[in-house]
Parts: sequence; C-alpha cells; structure tokens
Amino acid sequence: MEDKLGAGLPRPGRPPIHSSIPPSIPLRSRNGAGFTIIEVLLAIGILAVSITAVLFLFAMGMRSHRRALDRTRAAMLAETVVSQVQADFRPAYPATAIANATHPDFPGFTYDVTFTPLYGGTSFYRASVLVRWGDPNAPPEPKNSETYETVLQRKSF
Repeated sequence: MEDKLGAGLPRPGRPPIHSSIPPSIPLRSRNGAGFTIIEVLLAIGILAVSITAVLFLFAMGMRSHRRALDRTRAAMLAETVVSQVQADFRPAYPATAIANATHPDFPGFTYDVTFTPLYGGTSFYRASVLVRWGDPNAPPEPKNSETYETVLQRKSF
C-alpha cells in the first residue's frame, strides 16, 4: 500500500516516475548520436543557397567597383585634357574639335573635345570632353562613356 500512496512523488536518490512529456507523444529512440540523412541534405541545401547568394553579391560588388574605377579614371583624363587645352588656349590656338585622341597615361581610354562659342562670339567657349573606354569602335553609351563640360576663356597675352 505504501507504494501506491507515494506513486508519482519524487523519491530521494531516484528519478521521478512520471516524465514531463505526455504519454500521447511517442519518444523516438536513437541508437547513435548522429544526424539523419534528411537533416544532412537540408543543411547542405541551406549552405548551397547561402554560398550562391554570397558569390552573387561578390560578383556584383566587383562589377560595381570596376565601373567606379573606370568613371574615376575618365574624370581624371577629362581634367588632364581640359588643363592642357586651357594652358594652350590663346588666340592662335584653333578652337576646333579633337576626335578619338588618346593619352599615354590612360591606356584603353579615348576622348573627343568640342568647342562651342558662348555669348555671341566673345572669348568664352564651352568645352565638352567625351571620354570613352572599352571597345574604341563602340558607340558612346552611358555604361562606357562620360561627358564633362566646362567654360574656357581665351587668353589674350
């Protein structure tokens, strides 16, 4: 009788008789401590998707970096060309267009310079520099060209 009265109560030094898991949920016994094939395949699938996403982001970052470098070099070339033209822009210097020119410090880049008189024939000109990179025979597109403009004044001395 004593055993039935104390049933379900923890006994000192022994584990409790009743478990915290309801008896309607079957317990799965595992002989080993490993993973099932489904768990392994699921983990490999998640890893594959994650690695693919990271590689895609890496490739996009590299393309963006390349475009930024090309545009930076194009701006540096335009600044160099405008500085050279401005230094030589005297009355004897013809304000004619320069087409498909190259610069030794910027391989792979070509540029065109056009001059447009401003203010009805004064000494001011708008200088437009179109810088292209990549295939020199390709037409200028936003992805492979950039246009820069400035105003120059002919020096009279």
